[in-house]
Amino acid sequence: MAILAAAVLAGCKGSIDYREAKNYFFRNDAEIPASPLVETQAEFDSLFGMATTMGPDGKPTAIDFDKEFVIAVVPGETNRPTTIEPKELYKAGDSLVFSYKLNQKDEDQGYTTQPIFIAIVSRDHYAPKAVLHEE
Repeated sequence: MAILAAAVLAGCKGSIDYREAKNYFFRNDAEIPASPLVETQAEFDSLFGMATTMGPDGKPTAIDFDKEFVIAVVPGETNRPTTIEPKELYKAGDSLVFSYKLNQKDEDQGYTTQPIFIAIVSRDHYAPKAVLHEE
């Protein structure tokens, strides 16, 4: 029985579901925010622009800030091919922790880009702070 209880407690960290916002870019006139937590449409619009493309999946992902908020990973400009691999979102005390892995190649791509990852989270999981954890 003690082994079962330990196994249950070990899994209590509890991942929180989120979805990825696609077809946005980080505005070149914005500063990387001190906090990854973005709670309002106005704040979001000051940081991100829409990057609509052709095709059925070309529209930016809709975000309803009355029911959702976002956690934004914005590591900074780079001249290396870079992807952000999301790992997990969970609650720790009064904070949400978003863990991710930054994958960078060693080659110079000849120009700079601003990689981003935007996680859309239900307000049911709101916490007053958000923390990014790079693995």
